[in-house]
Amino acid sequence: KAHGNLYVILLGTPDGRTVVLPDLKTAPATEVTYLPTNMKARVAPDAEGLSFEIEEPWAPFAAHAFRISPSPSSKIDGTFRASK
Repeated sequence: KAHGNLYVILLGTPDGRTVVLPDLKTAPATEVTYLPTNMKARVAPDAEGLSFEIEEPWAPFAAHAFRISPSPSSKIDGTFRASK
């Protein structure tokens, strides 16, 4: 966390473009930015936590960084689920 934001690093590249971060409680105005391209991800309600989808292909990197603003509140255990 820094300056009211939460930074998340996804190791590896999922097959799909949707990522779910379980147990993160977000505000209605939550924004997720894919930092390699500075592109805003599409945030969708999910009963399990924060769900977001990038609209363009993944950048060709081994890891992917995101800024979540404002920072969600929750216990973060380092797990995530990406769609296939």
